[in-house]
Amino acid sequence: MTWLKDRADSPYPEDEIYFICGSDNLEELSTWDLYEEILKKYKVLVITRNHDKTDKIIEKYKSYQNHIIIGEIDENNISSTEIRKWVKLKKYDLLKVYLEDDVLDYIKKNNLYT
Repeated sequence: MTWLKDRADSPYPEDEIYFICGSDNLEELSTWDLYEEILKKYKVLVITRNHDKTDKIIEKYKSYQNHIIIGEIDENNISSTEIRKWVKLKKYDLLKVYLEDDVLDYIKKNNLYT
């Protein structure tokens, strides 16, 4: 995440950057390198699934609450962690439900997440 520090070198330094993650990642965010820098400098859009309860998680970051935005998705109860796990296990039949064919082909062609 060094690019976060080098933002001044960006061709679009005035653009607002959002970090998008699932509520599961928000819960683990404090274990990440540079997590405080992320919360200070950027907006964090947290996507919840199936009415996840985020109040207690957000309380952990209360000094940064004005940078955390909560959004909810009901349609898909799948996480990127689960997608990566299925790729690693080569469960392509399950992945076809969630990924476009060209995306799945790209992942396989470039040996991503293996």
